[in-house]
Amino acid sequence: MVVVRNLSGHTVDAYARDVQHFIQNSLPVDAIDDTGIRHYIENLHQTGIAARSIARKLSAIRIFYQFMMDQGIRTDDPTEDIRIRFRTTRLPKPVSTAWVDALMRAPDTSTLQGIRDRSILETMYATGMRVSELVSLELFNLHIDRGFIQCTGKGGKERLIPLGQIAADWIHRYLTEVRPLQIKKRKSVDQVYLNRFGGKFSRISIWRLVRKYALQAGAPGNIHPHMLRHSFATHLVANGADLRAVQEMLGHASISTTEIYTHVARERMKQIVSTYHPRA
Repeated sequence: MVVVRNLSGHTVDAYARDVQHFIQNSLPVDAIDDTGIRHYIENLHQTGIAARSIARKLSAIRIFYQFMMDQGIRTDDPTEDIRIRFRTTRLPKPVSTAWVDALMRAPDTSTLQGIRDRSILETMYATGMRVSELVSLELFNLHIDRGFIQCTGKGGKERLIPLGQIAADWIHRYLTEVRPLQIKKRKSVDQVYLNRFGGKFSRISIWRLVRKYALQAGAPGNIHPHMLRHSFATHLVANGADLRAVQEMLGHASISTTEIYTHVARERMKQIVSTYHPRA
């Protein structure tokens, strides 16, 4: 998974746990057939595990059996004809532009921490980066003067994301006013955004940061970092952005993944008509 498929550490850890669970709850893996695989999946379904989680587990098991075939342990893949069908398409939940504005204004930018946090929020919404991509962002990935960020996504694939002026200004302010004070004791840190100890942010720390300011801004429901990514895409599509361009900026391997945002935009338009049209 690491050397051949170049999967991220988080994916490797998740897949390893899935395969370990499969081994512990199935017949000997070198002898099991597709019926045994289907029985395992049905047991997962009966325990209430979501279809998408089951699909991820099946993906891990597929890689495991492909590895066994490569090693000559098995001559067939019992997962080859197994498919997971999703009953419904779960639409992502974007936040409105008004809530985005409120969220951006929440940090106290008269403080060093507030400047850093505002820069983080602006960058996430301006680029649609995943949290894992944000915390791994390094100084050489920034090309602010040329108006874009170089991002390394899933599978080690690199992409360029245009950067708006507002986010660029906050990044520049953070780099000049805050970061130099954070790295006095740890000058070798290459990550752009540093925690209060001068080290790399964790994904859970970004989640807490977004949640903290969402509550301060009075945001409804459970606002989490990925909603800023969804909002980035939804707001672009809703305002007429080319779907292929949005796909490229999000780092989606397939256009079908990006097409979900056209449905979100349609639902949003229906809500607008329902709310504001006098005969809706």
